[in-house]
Amino acid sequence: MPAFGNLTLADGQTTPVNHTFYATDQNPLGVFNYVEQTASSAIGYLRLAWSLRSPVAGQRVSSSDRVYKAKQTLKVPTMESTSAATGSGIPPAPTVAYWHSSSVEYTIPERGTLQERKDLHAYTRNGIGHADFTTQVTSLQPMR
Repeated sequence: MPAFGNLTLADGQTTPVNHTFYATDQNPLGVFNYVEQTASSAIGYLRLAWSLRSPVAGQRVSSSDRVYKAKQTLKVPTMESTSAATGSGIPPAPTVAYWHSSSVEYTIPERGTLQERKDLHAYTRNGIGHADFTTQVTSLQPMR
């Protein structure tokens, strides 16, 4: 079982830079939250969340409906560009202009095998890393 601790992930710069996401808390729904704290204000922190939801105990459904849900969500804020100070000389409060985000969710049947889970993860990881998908995300070019 993985331990809830800090994570290091590389960014997408030409020369990748590692960023440490600090483990912050687990909410009552079982979501583990992380933040990358290099922004000057907490409002600008990158946010990462991981969760694993198990099938409901005692649930009376067919075994094909009993699934685990594994999810990763990443939110990357872009801070609003503001002038250095207002007319009073007081700097404006930091503000998020917009968020880039991604979410990956796996639906894993309770009956599935270890090899099937490994294959699903490999297909997903390789699909996200495929040149065509990368071009769609980075250059906003659709498939033709």
